[in-house]
Formats: sequence, structure tokens, C-alpha cells
Amino acid sequence: MMKINKLFSFLAGKREIAGVFISPRSTIELVLIDIDTNKVIKHKSVDFSYDVVQRQITSMQLLETTMIGLLDELNIPQNMPIVLSLPTILIGHLTAPIDLNYEEVKEALVSEAETNYIFKKYDPAVSWDKVTVNEDTQTQYLLYSAFRKEEIAQIEATFKKVKSNIVAIDSSYLTALRGLAATGLINNDIEQGNLYSVLIIAQNSFVLVSLAGNKIIEINETPLALKSFNAQDIYPTLTSYCIEGIQGQAPDHLIIVSESDEVSAEILSSYVDVDCKKTFVETNKYAQNTLFYGNLDFMGDKPAIISLEAVGAALYGKSLIPTSLNFMAKAKAGQSISNIDISLFGKTISISPKKINQILIILIVLVAALYLSILLIGSSIDKSMSVNIDELNQKLTSYTAQKEQIEKENESFKKGDVTAQVLSVYENNGKLVQSYNAISSVIPSDLWVNTVEIDNNMSSSIKGRSSNVELIMQYYQDLLAGGKFNSFKVQSIKIAQPKTEESSTLTQTQNNAYPYNNTPYGAMNGQQPKVETVKSESEIDLAEKSKLYDFTLGDRAVSTSTEKPGQ
Repeated sequence: MMKINKLFSFLAGKREIAGVFISPRSTIELVLIDIDTNKVIKHKSVDFSYDVVQRQITSMQLLETTMIGLLDELNIPQNMPIVLSLPTILIGHLTAPIDLNYEEVKEALVSEAETNYIFKKYDPAVSWDKVTVNEDTQTQYLLYSAFRKEEIAQIEATFKKVKSNIVAIDSSYLTALRGLAATGLINNDIEQGNLYSVLIIAQNSFVLVSLAGNKIIEINETPLALKSFNAQDIYPTLTSYCIEGIQGQAPDHLIIVSESDEVSAEILSSYVDVDCKKTFVETNKYAQNTLFYGNLDFMGDKPAIISLEAVGAALYGKSLIPTSLNFMAKAKAGQSISNIDISLFGKTISISPKKINQILIILIVLVAALYLSILLIGSSIDKSMSVNIDELNQKLTSYTAQKEQIEKENESFKKGDVTAQVLSVYENNGKLVQSYNAISSVIPSDLWVNTVEIDNNMSSSIKGRSSNVELIMQYYQDLLAGGKFNSFKVQSIKIAQPKTEESSTLTQTQNNAYPYNNTPYGAMNGQQPKVETVKSESEIDLAEKSKLYDFTLGDRAVSTSTEKPGQ
């Protein structure tokens, strides 16, 4: 799980790289910094023998034992990537045709390096970085450096013995520029693309670097035996070199960095008369303040000086100045950033920066797609819930209105509407009695009323039987003349089948008393009054000898059910 976490931490740009610098001042320095804040996490500097004249490590055995002690004391894990910064032997620039392949560029740079006296006896190992390309002239501007090939191989073998994960070997001048960028002193120049110059006073050389933004325009190194100068001559001499180097460039900013105890950058800046901003940086005995903060060693009451080169090595691939080199045998020259080896499940995976960017882009796209999907799903759920809530609110409103109406009716009922209802029933019953009286008062002889229906709305129908049609019409006219049944119509008249059973005549008698002002009890309860029949022998004889007619009168549809007289 720890290895997986380290992998994701690396992909997210949070990886840590330890920087190691072998200084010409015969020290070896290890620093681990927080690449987000540039604060020192761990730092240690110890004495180490370096041959300044031959520009080489005195003893590989000493390098092995020294690195074991540093890694153990600072508790640096074996899989921690380490970038080593070596004192620059040769650095320069070359303009080459753009169509040269890798091997052709390498051959041209090896030939260029072999013109230097140091590589008369030793094969050079070269590394380069493509700074700019000119499409108009079809040329490319290359920054290159060279070390002894044999020494590079020995260094790799030594770090392998101590089981440390060395990933790059770079030139000290480039790591110094990256370390300078980490101080923030040139951030404004980088962001605005200003033209500026960096003057580095090394132990035995004078280096002038011209930059535009984060691009290195030119870099020139001049060997200079500083210890051979007396105090009165050293500053004027260095000033003349500086003025000569920047003539015609008109930089906006001059930064003077002194790594030599023989020269104070502050004093030298007072000699250099240029019409631009001047900044001095002391990384020597003249230093009063540290350039970096964090977990520092202390020498008495002063913090130990942390070199720009060690910090720049730790910021390999993470600096505002991207130019970097790698002289390791497994690294392909021409790549400014080497692949990083990641140990995962017992296997080592080499990941290039390009591949890292692709993985990060894919992860960003996936996260964005997931985020959009969640938004769409959430929007759909919100919409559905909104519709459901609206429906529930409508139902709740309807139920509330119904409840209020019922409560209002109940309240009204409680407050005395019973009297109004009783009066309404009483009035209806009175009308019913009058209607029944009107129906019975005009019944002619030889006509029988079998069924009378009157509903709550006073709509009526009369069914009966007669010996002839004229009697039916006479009865109909008499009902109309009474004024109670103005809307009556003759709905049907048809011949009835002869009956052997007795006929009926309707006699309006009441089989119940009227308890309330002669109102039929049945009418008080919404029921039709019952009708009793009285038999007549003469009527039975007439029904048997004569043809009979059934009729229906009324102002509403007749009920399908009829009630026989006497039932």
C-alpha cells in the first residue's frame, strides 16, 4: 500500500527528490526540500575531498562511505530518487542543423568537447538540452556540458553499492540557476520575460549567464585563479570581465553570486557600474542570512549555508528554469528531464514526464466526466423529487380545503342550522300533502290510480287504469286545471290485458298519524306515503266485461318499479 501511495503522490506532482552536491570547496551536501514551499526538510553538509585542479573526485571509496553515513543519518529511504550535482568541467552552447538525428548531434558535441584540454586524455560523456528552435533558419540552439565518461560510470557504480536510487547527474552551473530561482530573487524576471544576467564567482572560474525569462541565451565560463590576485586587484579585474561580458546586452537586472571566500558579492556589486537593478547573493563566508528556511544545521549561532546547487538538484524537473542535463549511461542525452523509476509490487516501472502528463490528463478527464455525471443524476433526481413534491402539495391543499369545508359545515350545524333543515323538511312535506290532495280530488269514476311517485324536488308521476281513454284525458285536464301540475304530460296510454284478478281503486287514506302539523311521518323521513286500496264488486265486474287502458302521467321519468294497489 505504501508503494501505491508513493506512486499516486508522484503522479500528483508531490514527489520528493534528494539533492546531493559535491562542492569544489571539498564538501559534500545532501538536502531534501518541500518542492511546494522550498522549505528545507532535511540538510547535512560534511567534509569531502575534491581535486579542484583536475576537477575530479579524489576517491570513490570515500564517496561510498560518506554517502552511507549521510543517507543513514538523515534516514533517506533506498527508493528515494537522488540527483547529483557535480562541479562543471565544461559547458557551452552550439547551434546545429535541425535535421540532425540523435547520434549525429552526439558526435558533433563529443568533437566539440574534445577540443578542451581536459578531454585530451579522457573520453567525454556529453549531455545536452534543446533550448530554442529557429524554423526560419532550420537550426536548433543547444546547451551542452561534458564530464569524464569513466568517472560517471564509477559514480553510478558507487551509488548502486550503497543501494541509493540515483536518477540523474547534472552540471553545477545549471543546478545553481535552478537554486537561484527557488530563492524568488528572479521570479519577476522569469514571469515578465525580462533580459537579465547572472554572474557566478566560482572557486577557479568566472561564469556569466544571460537569460530571457526562463531561457538561457548564452553561457560563458572564464578560468580565473582567484587566489593569485591580491585584494586590491581582484575586484577591478572581475569588474572588467563583467562589464565586457554584458556589453551590448543592456540587461534589466544583474545578479552577482559569490561562492568563493576570496570575493564578496556585495563589494563587487559596488564596483560594477551598470544602469540596471543589481542584486548580490553570498554563499560563502560573507553570508549573513540563509537563503532557505527549514530544518537547518547550525554553526554556532548561525545556520549552515545551503548551496544553490544542492537545492537546484533537489528541484530537478520542478524549477521555473526548466533546463537540466543528465549524464547517466541509461539516460538519453537531449532530454531535459529523465524518466523516474517507481518501485511497484517488486517491479521497477520507468515513467517519462510525457507519460505522466498523459496520465494526469486522463485522470482529470475521468474526474470531470464523473463530476458531470453526478451533476446530471443529481439534477434528474431533484427534478423528479420537485414534481413529486408539487403533486403532494396539490393533494395536501385539496385535502386541507375539504377538511376546512367539513369543519365549517359542522360548525355551522352546531350553531343552529338544524332549525333551517327542519323548516325545509316541513315545507316540503306540506307541498307533498297538497299534491296528494290535488291528485285524489279530481279522480273520475271508472278510473283507478295505482301508483303515485313524488320525489324531493316535487317532480311527480301517476300510473293508473281506466275503462276508456276519454276519462284519462278528462283526469289529465282536471289535474292541469288545479294548477299544481302545470308541467304534466301524458307519457303513455296503452291497452291492458284483461284480468281475472280484482281491480283496484285508490282511496287516499292515511295509515299513519301526522305528528307534526298533519305532515305524514313517512314524508318526514324522505319516504313515499303508502296507499291502501278498497275493493268494489261493481268495479271488478266492469273490469271483467270491459276493455281497460293503462296510462302514465307526469313531469319526470317513471320509475321502473311499480307498486300494486293494496300492497
